[in-house]
Amino acid sequence: MEKKRGQKKDGISWRMAHHSFEGTLNYDNGLADWLSSAGTMALRDKVQLLPPVPQRFGLFWNKKAVKTRNFEVTVTMDIKMQEQANGFIAFWLTNENFSSTYNEQVIVQTSRNWTAGMEKLGLNVLGNRPNFKGLLSLFTTVDQKQKVVSLFSDGSHELTTPASMSDQLFQKATTMQGTDVDWKKTATTVRFRVSPDGTLTASLENEGNNKQLFAFPFNTLPKEWTECYFGFSGFSGDKYMTVDLTKVEVQNFDAKTAGEDESDVLEGDTAEWMKVLEAEKKYVSQRSQTEALQHIFKLFKDHVVKYDEGGVKLKDSLLRAEERLDRLGYDISKTLSEAQAWSLEKQDFNAQVVKDHIVGIRAILSKDKDIHDSKLSSVHQQAKEIKEKTTNNVNRDKKEKVASVQEQSKALETFAARGSTQANSLLLIMVVAVAGLGLLFLNRMRYYEKKHYI
Repeated sequence: MEKKRGQKKDGISWRMAHHSFEGTLNYDNGLADWLSSAGTMALRDKVQLLPPVPQRFGLFWNKKAVKTRNFEVTVTMDIKMQEQANGFIAFWLTNENFSSTYNEQVIVQTSRNWTAGMEKLGLNVLGNRPNFKGLLSLFTTVDQKQKVVSLFSDGSHELTTPASMSDQLFQKATTMQGTDVDWKKTATTVRFRVSPDGTLTASLENEGNNKQLFAFPFNTLPKEWTECYFGFSGFSGDKYMTVDLTKVEVQNFDAKTAGEDESDVLEGDTAEWMKVLEAEKKYVSQRSQTEALQHIFKLFKDHVVKYDEGGVKLKDSLLRAEERLDRLGYDISKTLSEAQAWSLEKQDFNAQVVKDHIVGIRAILSKDKDIHDSKLSSVHQQAKEIKEKTTNNVNRDKKEKVASVQEQSKALETFAARGSTQANSLLLIMVVAVAGLGLLFLNRMRYYEKKHYI
């Protein structure tokens, strides 16, 4: 949380991520939270509400509700245009989800004329319905004067905008305020403030201007409006007018609520988490902190498991999408080649185009072959170097092993010769011993023979 600059009296506030961006939008920082249609597009460093082309519409709405009555929307715009351009920009604040009922397919299929398609959907008042309910702040040109006209409609009367954009800009408006201000500049910042008592105010800041645009009294925003949606529309007019949104930031000043939907983060466990957080004081005052920690740990564990499963599903989906894109690229390339080979004048295939295409394929294959051969040559050279290094290492190892075997062989021969000498010596000793014993035995026998015969 952070204190808001220039609004210290409002106290503590924090940025609402689903309703804010700076620079540009992509799928990592909230592009899915916004509806962009007609000429509106998220570019590299900005969101372009209106392109530098005459007669172009732009629509840019947030899909999620602001769930508080105490917030501020800050918009920074860069505006460039031709002289005497008569385009407009409109800021909308309502309790109805515009994006849920908007169908671009109807507009595209109805007619090539975007204005006719918008009328088919009933969006014929500055890109919205005539019975629109809520705040409209229109940045326009009236009688060659830059003007901001703001009104709050309860939806009981249908709004109309005359083609001349005269001073009587709207008919049957519930509440309306207007002021002259130079808004066609770069780095124009507009702040729209909604207060808990239903007060609505806005101010504009740019080089040379610091002016309040409107101040609607309390209860202008109905008490039953606990959720709000906001968005932008625009039209470049007869001459081009480029409108770039470089920053949209929503600050929540209500300390009792997050101000936006947390279900995408908590995966349906919002009620369970709120139940635990509301019981915080109870856990502080009683001896049940262990149970509370176990409960919170279980919630975190379930949350991690759900996100891991979601990550696996998302990875599989991305892989399938990549395969589909590859097939689509192949089909588009094939169709494009066929279309280029067809001659509308002769109503027949142009053989020269087909020939050029085949030559192009041949050139690509030849180029790929050269690259392939170059890489193979490099691989062979590296393999040769590795082989030489390996052979040298192997030969050196073999020489060392042969030398070691020779030394062991010599040692074995020496040991064998020594053993042979010892064996021969033992054998000779044994022969001498046996001969000696034989002589003794023979002498003894002779002695007994003499004694017996005598």
